[in-house]
Amino acid sequence: METQIRPTAIERQVYRRSGVQEYLVWQVDDRRIDWWELQAGEYVGLEPAAGVLQSRVFPGLWLDVAALLAGDLAGVLARLNQGLAGAEHAGFVQRLQETAGPAQVREEGPAYGADAWNGDAPEPAGGE
Repeated sequence: METQIRPTAIERQVYRRSGVQEYLVWQVDDRRIDWWELQAGEYVGLEPAAGVLQSRVFPGLWLDVAALLAGDLAGVLARLNQGLAGAEHAGFVQRLQETAGPAQVREEGPAYGADAWNGDAPEPAGGE
């Protein structure tokens, strides 16, 4: 028996009321990932550009769909780090710093690597 869990209309209402601007659903049995963005009060599915889903809310958050579905963690992390190294993400961090203040936003951090996924990542400084 195949079990499919997808957000219901009620869950989407809760997401809207809670201010969730984007969310994704990994449909394991269907081997697909759906990324939804709130546009004009309704969730609209985003299509990957060249196989990569790119957050519009968090610039630089890139998800290589084929690599993720294939279990290619190195490929997923390579694409993520590529997005985080881009000018859009740097501008996003700058805007956060201007809004929140530099004490609340890290200027630099380690690139995300395979150790971040298996529990071997070092603890962040300051108990974050």
